[in-house]
Amino acid sequence: MTSQSLIAVEIERVAESWVQNESSFLHSQVPSGFVLDSRTLAKTTTYQLPSLSNTLADGDGMFHWRPGTDPGEGKPLEYTPKTVTPQGYANTGYDQRDLPGPGSPWAPLVRDLENNIVPLQLSRSSGSVDRKIVAFCTSGTFGAAKTFTNGGSALDAPADYGNQRPDLDINANLRLLSKWMSLGLSLECWTTTNVLQVLARHPVYTGAGTGSARPTSTPVDEFSEIFRRLHGLDRVVVVDNIINTARQGQTASVRRTANTLLWFGLVDRRPWDLTDPKSPDAPDGAIQLAWGVKPYVHNWRPEGLEVERFQGRASFDIFSPRGSDFGHFYTATGAGGIFTTAPA
Repeated sequence: MTSQSLIAVEIERVAESWVQNESSFLHSQVPSGFVLDSRTLAKTTTYQLPSLSNTLADGDGMFHWRPGTDPGEGKPLEYTPKTVTPQGYANTGYDQRDLPGPGSPWAPLVRDLENNIVPLQLSRSSGSVDRKIVAFCTSGTFGAAKTFTNGGSALDAPADYGNQRPDLDINANLRLLSKWMSLGLSLECWTTTNVLQVLARHPVYTGAGTGSARPTSTPVDEFSEIFRRLHGLDRVVVVDNIINTARQGQTASVRRTANTLLWFGLVDRRPWDLTDPKSPDAPDGAIQLAWGVKPYVHNWRPEGLEVERFQGRASFDIFSPRGSDFGHFYTATGAGGIFTTAPA
């Protein structure tokens, strides 16, 4: 059996199937860097995360001093070790094609790689990475889900608008994060058009209601910027790629990957690379994506079958240097949530 790894081509270069280009995937927006993985015989990478108090003055900060005066107590720098462990992943399904017979031209096979096989496998891999990122954003890493003030319904229930104040709820929770922005971290919201559509028609944002001449909804593209400015955010990342939630062989069930996501966090967007053990980098913030190997397409030829197989693979870890101190998310459905029932 022979095998090798193919160089990635642009996902946009697809001929016979629709695919999602890389810019539509959340992982292209998540801060990321490189770590060692099993291919280097080092399955984990550990670095030192500095205490946030290292740069902050204690109490009054300074005291009266002159030459000959005792300088007071020492203040050693504090660090916490953080270990990153990338896992290898492979797409559930592989693509297969017949090998050419003797004397057959190779040009069509190369075009098939560029136009179909490689783009499709990379698109599947990217979708799977995104699904894991969204699941991580709504996990216990960031504590219990936040809820909105309500009278027994979700934000998409007009009959309960009078009991709701999503703008105040969001601001109250953001105050716990925004104080750290002076350190250079980016305060961000990661969400999807599904959620923005609900917020864009809520009267606390539109000003609409009984006796008001204002429209009942704001266009989503405009609202995204209004929302960012109202809540003092550096960035709103809208994730609208799609994924099949059904397992292989079952009837397809397609929805947005970040279907009900409303996540806020402090993001460290400095570049980093921990493949060098002596690297001074210390990725920080609420979330980081550590690549052992970015998505690629592996191919092999089983002996005697006269076919060639192709499968998307990657090695990565998603981790949170600061956890719930630096990020939170909101309940998706039900009373105090965003939706009465999750969008299909």
